[in-house]
Amino acid sequence: MGRTIIHPPAVGDSCAFCWGSGKPFGAGPTPSVVSVVFSGIQKGAAWSVADGEPKNGAFRLSQISPCSFNQGDIFSSVFLGWDSSSTGLSSIRAGVGHFSVNVSEKCLLVFENGLINPADRFFGGSAIITL
Repeated sequence: MGRTIIHPPAVGDSCAFCWGSGKPFGAGPTPSVVSVVFSGIQKGAAWSVADGEPKNGAFRLSQISPCSFNQGDIFSSVFLGWDSSSTGLSSIRAGVGHFSVNVSEKCLLVFENGLINPADRFFGGSAIITL
C-alpha cells in the first residue's frame, strides 16, 4: 500500500489582523482555506419541513478577501470574517439562519450560536474553526 501525502493548505492573501508577528494566529501565513464544524444546532418550535435539517457538520471555506472566508451560493452559505475588532460567523440556507454570531473580539476560533431562542426555526449549538 502507498502512503497518502497530505499537502498543507495553499497560502492565501495575508490577513494582518490575525496572522503575523505577535498576532493571535502567529507568524505563519494566512491559509487560503479554513474549516468550520457546526455541532448541536437544533430545530426550534418555528421549524418546518421546508427549512431542512440543521446545518451541523464540517464545511471548507475558501478565502474571498484577506480576512474573509465563504462556502456556498445565494441559497446556502457559510461566512466567516475577522476585522480589527470583531469576528463574525454565519450559516444560512434558503434565507433562514442556522447559526449567527458577531463577537467584539478579533480572531476567535470557537463560538456559541447567537441564535438561542427555542421558539425560532433553529437555535443553539457551537462552531470550531480549524486553520
